[in-house]
Amino acid sequence: MEEALEDAALKRFYKILWASEAKHGNIFVKMALEYYNKDEVYKRLEQLTEEEAKICASLPHRAALH
Repeated sequence: MEEALEDAALKRFYKILWASEAKHGNIFVKMALEYYNKDEVYKRLEQLTEEEAKICASLPHRAALH
């Protein structure tokens, strides 16, 4: 999404932020795989992704960070 921005500094910021968040997600998946069956982990991830998509689709579009 950062490709849509014209400000180079802001593009860089969002790209770094995205990379950082992606690493967090990978860490959590690796941890789950240490304790649970691979099929269970990926099934649950799919469920969570579907629910998150529903939530995101229901929210108004606005600039925000958590």
